[in-house]
Amino acid sequence: MRLDGERARLRISGVGAVRLRQRRALEGVPKTCTIVRKPDGWYAHIVCMHADMPARSDANPAERGALDLGVQALATLHTGERGRNPRHLRRAARKLTAEQRALSRKQRGSRRRTKQRARLARAHLKLARVRRDYLHKASRGLAERYRFIAVEDLTVAAMTRSAKGTMLKPGKRVRQKAGLNRSILDAAWGELTEMLDYKLTARGGRLVRVRAGGTSQACSGCGAHVPKALSERWHDCPRCGLSLDRDKNAAINI
Repeated sequence: MRLDGERARLRISGVGAVRLRQRRALEGVPKTCTIVRKPDGWYAHIVCMHADMPARSDANPAERGALDLGVQALATLHTGERGRNPRHLRRAARKLTAEQRALSRKQRGSRRRTKQRARLARAHLKLARVRRDYLHKASRGLAERYRFIAVEDLTVAAMTRSAKGTMLKPGKRVRQKAGLNRSILDAAWGELTEMLDYKLTARGGRLVRVRAGGTSQACSGCGAHVPKALSERWHDCPRCGLSLDRDKNAAINI
């Protein structure tokens, strides 16, 4: 792979020179190039070797922070600050539903169905890009603010497992569980923690994953076990009298 920035050409072994619309100048020495086809065109992902670590933009970051990931608020800090959950899927649901219904009406194997399938794929791609853009901005703000951040070690695949069950043992509250699964996947907790991980590492910090069990049920003031249903959003401790938001209590425990 060889990049000719002046002529806007990318020379690929076995392919030759192709035109390239470069979004920004490369920093460092190009090492690998991956050609990817997406619903709206072809992309070249170029990985560069950079000798120097990026400089910190914050002069004196706080030492430690903790996050409780959720659905109502995307992330709640131990200070009580709440990060907004934009619910991108809910906003795009009408557009996606219309495109999916249009696809179902097209005859299989026809050109119109091929074009409609491409329109549906572009709608999903736009949704994914909007979500990633928001997560990048949120994770960068946190990485600039704290040197070490603790989060729950969540297994999203297990949390979003279907509740349908089997013919012999059918599940309960299947529709409610399906709605919760969609909300969890739309929040993209795994993607947020991955972004936090590499951004903190690049700044000399670290992401710490702690065991998730009991962080919402334990009192952050005295350690007493205070059982709460998922619908209960407030923590009231009968032992020490501590009263605060459920997510803030969990973040302090984390």
